Amino acid sequence: MSVFRRAPDAVEMEIDDTLVVVDPASEQMVTLNGVAGRIWAELAEPTGIDALVTAAGAAYPTVDPDRIRDDVAGFLDDAVQIGIIRAD
Repeated sequence: MSVFRRAPDAVEMEIDDTLVVVDPASEQMVTLNGVAGRIWAELAEPTGIDALVTAAGAAYPTVDPDRIRDDVAGFLDDAVQIGIIRAD
């Protein structure tokens, strides 16, 4: 099972109350919505997907758990491709 962590060179900033993360190498900027922002916050420390799904589920208890897992996995896949998150 992979452990996910923030890329050390990723830069986060808040613009007009919106969390944005930039990968300096690719110059790609990602706006993080509620679930993605929650995942980013949890990744202050290296974390596995199960812990991320649990945290997102606690924040959104009325959302179907399968949908939460799909959303978390989708965000992680995209963020790894962009370069703002690393999977070990």
